[in-house]
Amino acid sequence: MAIKISVIIACRNEKRDMGACLTALQNQQFPQAKFEVVVVDGNSTDGTVLEIEKFRGKIKNLRLMAEKGRQKSAANARNQGSEIARGNVLVFFDADIIIDKHYLLEIDSAFKEGAFAAASNVKSFPSKSVWASLREHETMASDYLVEKGRGLPFPNIFSAKTFRKIGGYMPRFRYGEDLLLVKKLVEMGIRPVLLKKAVLMHRDPDTLLEIAAQSRFWGGGFLALFKSNPRKHLPRLALVCARALWLPLFVLYLFSPFNLLLLLVAIFYIATIIDGAYIFRRSLKMGGTVGHALLMVPFRMIRSFFFLEGFIKAFLGGNKHGNFLN
Repeated sequence: MAIKISVIIACRNEKRDMGACLTALQNQQFPQAKFEVVVVDGNSTDGTVLEIEKFRGKIKNLRLMAEKGRQKSAANARNQGSEIARGNVLVFFDADIIIDKHYLLEIDSAFKEGAFAAASNVKSFPSKSVWASLREHETMASDYLVEKGRGLPFPNIFSAKTFRKIGGYMPRFRYGEDLLLVKKLVEMGIRPVLLKKAVLMHRDPDTLLEIAAQSRFWGGGFLALFKSNPRKHLPRLALVCARALWLPLFVLYLFSPFNLLLLLVAIFYIATIIDGAYIFRRSLKMGGTVGHALLMVPFRMIRSFFFLEGFIKAFLGGNKHGNFLN
């Protein structure tokens, strides 16, 4: 029976989550003979590979390969997995993902009807952590723009022909590679579709340390994206600076007051409040709670501080990242 779908998982040091991820693939209602799982490991040192090997025989078409090249990234690993993939449809996700048992069935149905690129319906994995809930509210605010047609979903599912035609992911980008992929699709006249029944559960950071690590990684990766088009990405960087710095600058003003610094604090503060108001409104529109929505301003201030830290370290050439996946 021919392979129809190739699931490509880029990973590095994902022992904790890999078992649950592969178990969900093992339990798919879609026939195992019709899909394969290609895991691309970026030199894991925590026993991830041993965890993968436990699923030999449980998942009929399970393939494991080591990522090649000195500069490893999720984009690079995904591209290398796509090169050996045998399916007509390529599905990409990370190891901290659990998919619904009908996930591959929904994808197969959509691409039988002629889809070229599609996005999963991403949900946050249930968590009692306030940090995870706040991150979920941020995601819900982004989903609001997609729901209203003011934004495009980020696709993780492609026909193999489409993916290869656009040249895959851009491996030098460790952050924003999905954004650049959407741009390529739009330039080709392809609009990604959202598969609402293809549900994918994503684990959000549970602790402040995980939030900090994720934000630093994104900030470090953002540098390459910023350099690729400074004019386009300058507003994003300016807003990050506003959220991250208005309070420290205000404290500095208390010790050495001068009018120009106070003006800068006022501008940054207003930008932070306006941004928080928009996030508050969008998260509530998507069914979020008032309590979590109210915490969006301080939460985004904290995340922006660590994001800016990662950006500055990368700019100075001193950034060191652990896990390359988000």
